[in-house]
Amino acid sequence: MISLAKPNPFFVIPLPRSAGQSNSTDKVKTDEYEMFVLQWLFHPTPESSGPSTGETLPSTASAIFTPLEEFKKQGEWAQPYLVLTHYPDLAHSHGTVLMRGEISTASAGGPDGSDLNPGYLLSQPQAQLLALALQRFYCAGMEVKGEGAAGTQERLKRIEALTGFRERPEEFDWTGLVSMAYGGLM
Repeated sequence: MISLAKPNPFFVIPLPRSAGQSNSTDKVKTDEYEMFVLQWLFHPTPESSGPSTGETLPSTASAIFTPLEEFKKQGEWAQPYLVLTHYPDLAHSHGTVLMRGEISTASAGGPDGSDLNPGYLLSQPQAQLLALALQRFYCAGMEVKGEGAAGTQERLKRIEALTGFRERPEEFDWTGLVSMAYGGLM
């Protein structure tokens, strides 16, 4: 994930507008999406508290999700709705990276909060969808066991979307972004 995040620290992720809304009998609308700006930040990783393996731990990384409209209006001062922080302390010793998600609280005069998660800007299902989309794009460098030719093609398409967004933003194709992010899950 980090190997794709470092050279591609910015991206956009679509979130279905009705995902996680209060009326659970409605199906998720797949024609209305809110775009979120995804930005990676890398922090120094503390030394491991366990026995030294001689290997350097990967960076602690945070993925910050901010609605595109908020980002356009307020730039770097826009309030993130979700922050996912990855802690690699156990990466070498246990093969595990812990992730912590924080959904921002709604504030007076700020954006409306979630119907399902009062006091917060996103519902848990919405945060989970953003985390899923992050994994689908930034874990695309990992070959999946038993993946067929079509799966490999889809995975490579997601990597090309990341690099294309960074290298050729004027040519970026938004139309396939939803299917790449959720690939038949909705």
